Amino acid sequence: MNNLFKSISVSVISSCAAIIVFFFIRADYIHETYMTHLSSLNQSLVSELKPFLEGKTKDEAESALKSAASSKKEVAFIALADMQNNYLGGFSGLTQKEINNGFSDLIISDIKNGKLSASKVESKYYGSEKFYYIKLKGVKFAFFVVYRYKLPAKLITEIIIETSIILLIIFISAFSFFYFFKKSAQPTAESESSVLRENPKETQRRTNSFEKLLAKTFSEASQNHSFESFAYYHYDKENLNLIKKYFYTSGILSKLDQNQPEAEKRKEIISELKKGSPIIKARSKNAYIAVIENKNLLGAVLVTKNKTITGTEISYLKNICRDIAYNIIK
Repeated sequence: MNNLFKSISVSVISSCAAIIVFFFIRADYIHETYMTHLSSLNQSLVSELKPFLEGKTKDEAESALKSAASSKKEVAFIALADMQNNYLGGFSGLTQKEINNGFSDLIISDIKNGKLSASKVESKYYGSEKFYYIKLKGVKFAFFVVYRYKLPAKLITEIIIETSIILLIIFISAFSFFYFFKKSAQPTAESESSVLRENPKETQRRTNSFEKLLAKTFSEASQNHSFESFAYYHYDKENLNLIKKYFYTSGILSKLDQNQPEAEKRKEIISELKKGSPIIKARSKNAYIAVIENKNLLGAVLVTKNKTITGTEISYLKNICRDIAYNIIK
């Protein structure tokens, strides 16, 4: 379980790092795409306002201004001014928060002072918020257009899809590499195993450690879910047997004779356990849970309860069986 947690942690960190790198690399592309979108939007606005830039009355120009601005959500503010930058009227698409922050007054002040006189789209901050602006010159009047920085839906969708794909690839790759690398790095080499088998004291120490793990695991499970008993079965590959090794009930773990006559030789049970499928018996009051490592069946845990064993409890039992598989004596 510890190895699994470390693998997930490394995968999450790697994914976050990959996303940061992705946005760093794609920042220019995102900006260029947004500016292309803004230029297209601006061309549309110019087409609507062009007749009024070429010479109309103030009322006609102001009416056209409001009509054009109201149809475009990106327009935060559009103002009508004379050729000396005197503010004549405008349309505000600012939010209430932006109005409360005085953005309207700041924009009008910048118009009067000639600070929004660029003939191409440029950026400017009001407070901590980013806006883009442009001045459209006419014969009698000028229009000052201020756009809110808002990525188009198509670009946002594209970024989300790319980000999701990168996250998925990096997470799976990092998890697979780290998890299986740690697994292969475990001290389970055949040479080491043979030495341990030849050392009775070391074998006994590992046996005691495994028994303590079983006792602790079954004790916590009993307290948390009121299970009545547990039995741990070893899978005998040669004889295709499930041999009961330990039995736990009422806080006591008992070690059993591995040659006992009640060894279970049931092909259908073993077949299902190899698939990792739980086997529910006795009207959902008994359940066999497979103890599997790297798709190899190592054994099984038989759980009994006075009440029906729920789906949530089955998931819980699968988790503790993964811990047992990780610490099992092979």
